Amino acid sequence: MAAEDRKKVLPMWMLNLLFFGGLLVLVNSLFVWHLRRTEELFLKHARKDALLIARMVSLNTETGYLADQILRHLLEHFLKNLGKFLDYLELVEPFSYDELMAFVEENHLYGLSLKRFSGPPLLAPKNWSAAIPSEDLEAAPPLVYFSDQDLFVYRLTDLKCCQEIVLVVRVKNLKNLYRKVSLTYVLGNITRLPGILYLKEEKQTCSEMSVTEKKEAVEIKVPFEARCLIVGLDNTPLQTAKRRLWQQYFLLNAFLIPLGGLLGYLFYRLQRFYLRRFEAYERGLSLRREEAALGRAAAIIAHEIKNPLNSMAIALQRLLLEGENLNAEQKQLLKLVSDSIKRTNHTVKNLLNYARLPQEIARQPVRLDKPARELLALFAPELLRKKVRLETHIEEVEIPGDTHLLSQMLENLLKNALEALEFEGFLRISLKMEGKEAVLKLVNSGEIPQEEDLKRIFEPYVTFKTRGTGLGLAIVRKIVKAHGGRIKARIRNGLFEIEIRLPGVKDA
Repeated sequence: MAAEDRKKVLPMWMLNLLFFGGLLVLVNSLFVWHLRRTEELFLKHARKDALLIARMVSLNTETGYLADQILRHLLEHFLKNLGKFLDYLELVEPFSYDELMAFVEENHLYGLSLKRFSGPPLLAPKNWSAAIPSEDLEAAPPLVYFSDQDLFVYRLTDLKCCQEIVLVVRVKNLKNLYRKVSLTYVLGNITRLPGILYLKEEKQTCSEMSVTEKKEAVEIKVPFEARCLIVGLDNTPLQTAKRRLWQQYFLLNAFLIPLGGLLGYLFYRLQRFYLRRFEAYERGLSLRREEAALGRAAAIIAHEIKNPLNSMAIALQRLLLEGENLNAEQKQLLKLVSDSIKRTNHTVKNLLNYARLPQEIARQPVRLDKPARELLALFAPELLRKKVRLETHIEEVEIPGDTHLLSQMLENLLKNALEALEFEGFLRISLKMEGKEAVLKLVNSGEIPQEEDLKRIFEPYVTFKTRGTGLGLAIVRKIVKAHGGRIKARIRNGLFEIEIRLPGVKDA
């Protein structure tokens, strides 16, 4: 898969984040819907409760009103007939005081007053009217109730014999009845029911029901007999339900968010791992294709270029040896051509060496420290010429491998370092065992590649120096891979470092 195609593929961790993001949006939407649904249901029940309470109040007040009307109608009818009968008896024979008292007791009256057309009124008993102001009777309707005394007073004026008859009757516990059917008493009793905080009557009218949610109560205004009844219902169940929903919401989010982050991170690491493996596979496949192409090219180069170059080199050498008539300038030109042929031969040799390196090798125990010391002794004059400050820490290290290839690896590493080193440079070489691995490190100053170029430094024909073919480190990597090792390049403190790790004898 090409790099551009990989960029078009949505990463797994992004898909995971999108999934959990959508899940969080769904959870939040469901939470908001559930919260609103809870409020709507509570307010719906609150409206029903308020209407029920208003109906209860209305029924109680209507019952009290009807009871009052029935009582008044019965009393008025009874007292009116009783007064007319008294007027008839007075017409037959005028009453004496004792007769009036007997009439009062027989009919269970509290008292009566008989006013003839002439003379003072006759009262039975004599002091019953002391607690009732006469002016209240004159301006009142025929039947009047005095709540302080629990007395009903009925005045009868349209008579044949008497000018006025006043009959008084006491109804026991009537005051208590009126109190219990009164609006204040009904509202007070309903307030004692659970869930109802208060009931108030408002004289202002309200045309329709309205709901107001407050901190501790839901206040509902209900139209009630040309007035407004205010019902305050307990808001605690709604607040408790909301609090429980919020707790569940936070607990769910506290679980989902870290889970989504963890899975996103794991998917990200997993995708990075597979991408690295895929890229490594692509690089390996590309490298094998390139090596196969180089192998075919090497065979052609060995036949078509290397042999003619050798012939040219022999001819030039003969000219230099036998050309007695050549002047100095001509000899210098021949020497330049000979040097160019040698460089070309060196490039061809490196190419052939790279192409012919085997993927797998026959291994035998090799003391890696020995060729390392020998090569350092070989390159000592060049190091001395450049005045390179050399630091070595080489221990006895034995690994399974091919002596020739390992020596070639060390030689290419030292050549690469020498090509990069400047005058009065620095070179440090260390070789030691770390656990079951042999670790070789070369650190040098001089020409140092950029950080972004380190990934390509082991590829064939890639060089960042002013001199070199770009095959030295590629050959080194191929030899390391053939021995089952690992190679890494890095830049530390302004110095270039190559680290090679090869399996020891016990790991072979």
